[in-house]
Amino acid sequence: LSSGRTGATICEALVARDPANMNWRRELGRNQFRMGRVLMLQGETAGALDRLRRAAEIQREVAARDPSNAGWQRDAAEVDHALGEALDFELPYLTAILDFMGFGPVHAVVAEPLSMAGPEVARTGTPISLPIT
Repeated sequence: LSSGRTGATICEALVARDPANMNWRRELGRNQFRMGRVLMLQGETAGALDRLRRAAEIQREVAARDPSNAGWQRDAAEVDHALGEALDFELPYLTAILDFMGFGPVHAVVAEPLSMAGPEVARTGTPISLPIT
């Protein structure tokens, strides 16, 4: 993890020097991804989610710059997959989907009914009632 932090510092300095260099941005995203995976293996889910979210943001930006670059598209998909796994591990199924889709942490009033509804709601689109406060 120490060498990953050193690598991140180096990558961030390179990106700061030349923000338009997508190869350096990609490497920064890959570094964040690797650190997120290590943190997940160590059971540090919150830290892993932070790193994986950062990696996803970077890799999506890089991939958007050149949709024909299969390597960049693969990197973005790989990070999205890892982020989904980490969210699934940390949060109930449906709240993980909402967070992954960019809605941010779901308020407890919404999260409890969603988590109790189960994954069939996501598959079928069955409406559920949410309390209004």
